[in-house]
Amino acid sequence: MNCIFLRRGYGASGDGVNYVEYIESSGTQYIDTGIGSIHTITMDIEFTTITGNEALMGQSANAGYYFGINASGYLEDGKSSAFSFLGTERRTVSIVGTSSNQTVSVANESKTTTRSANPSATFKLLGGVSGYPCHAKLYSCQFNDGNTLIRDYRPCLDPDGVACLYDKVNKEYVYNAGTGTFTAGASISGGGSGGGTTNKHSLTFSGDFDATNAYLTVNGTKYTSAGTLSLEQGTSINVTATIIHLNGSRITSGNPVTYTIGITSATTVSFVYNTTYGTYNAYITTE
Repeated sequence: MNCIFLRRGYGASGDGVNYVEYIESSGTQYIDTGIGSIHTITMDIEFTTITGNEALMGQSANAGYYFGINASGYLEDGKSSAFSFLGTERRTVSIVGTSSNQTVSVANESKTTTRSANPSATFKLLGGVSGYPCHAKLYSCQFNDGNTLIRDYRPCLDPDGVACLYDKVNKEYVYNAGTGTFTAGASISGGGSGGGTTNKHSLTFSGDFDATNAYLTVNGTKYTSAGTLSLEQGTSINVTATIIHLNGSRITSGNPVTYTIGITSATTVSFVYNTTYGTYNAYITTE
């Protein structure tokens, strides 16, 4: 049975949720998303302690279907193809999934790595893979099905003060599926029923705009020229282009196509027109 708790006036965010900066796992907690591998996933993550091979996210208890970090602080896919994650630095991790594999990339790293998918299993975040505990802070996580945002997880405290995630798409709390409890970071939505502030991030956009094939939409406003906006954390933006790249990885293409991303850090969107192929490319970079 799934329960949704909504308490009027709890916290200072517009939806009444008491958001916190992050939730932190100590090695026994994890989140079961309930959805499979054919999705695009963006995580804002920071490993806090590396005690060995740790699973950042995965499918089922089979270690062959997870991405994680090894004892040397390198991102890996089932203990192979490691590349630098720079230890415990906070980074943005992106995964592009198909029916057969998943490709992961890390912001500011040129290398990617690919792992087999397990469509019959669901994704677990912050562990959930037997023998590979995760010690990390999760700041946000989004799942896209094609161009549709289907999960937008934000760390929070529920009305009873339990650290968990709030899914802004389905408007429900998502709880620890393991043992013990998550640790919550500082509140970012204030307390009580009035006042308080939320984190803001810059959105910078530039390049070869086109009113039909290459533009940005934020809060219902269409942008077809360069500029910078200050947006509250969690604001969703729509990027429209022929080909869209996220943190160096091509994630979707169409004629044209629109992709939705939640703002969780400073973000840049660059539109580039490819004269050879006649395509509008959008490059989204989160910092």
